[in-house]
Amino acid sequence: MSVSPSKEADDELLEEFFAANFHQDWHLDFDSETALIANYRSAVGVKDALGLAEAIVRLARRGLSEKELSSMLSAYGLESYPIGSDGTATTWLLEIAQELGDGPVAENNVSD
Repeated sequence: MSVSPSKEADDELLEEFFAANFHQDWHLDFDSETALIANYRSAVGVKDALGLAEAIVRLARRGLSEKELSSMLSAYGLESYPIGSDGTATTWLLEIAQELGDGPVAENNVSD
């Protein structure tokens, strides 16, 4: 029997990820979100990246409005408004989760 992570555990993991990686100067270290995510996935390993991806999907599926989701992401430390391929934060989260789950793991750090 599998045990679902608590909302509190998800919140802690999400805050750690967004505050540490999507701070206001992230673009100085990486040329794209894809490069940032690939670097993160490479650093933490597939298992932890998948765990984060699952927490992000759970957040996206909480049924929050875009305004509520934006406020939640800001509380997690995200310092820019995320925009997915359809212009929403919800889609952006699902796209991030997809990249964490099976995206390319490449050395795209521009500060190397």
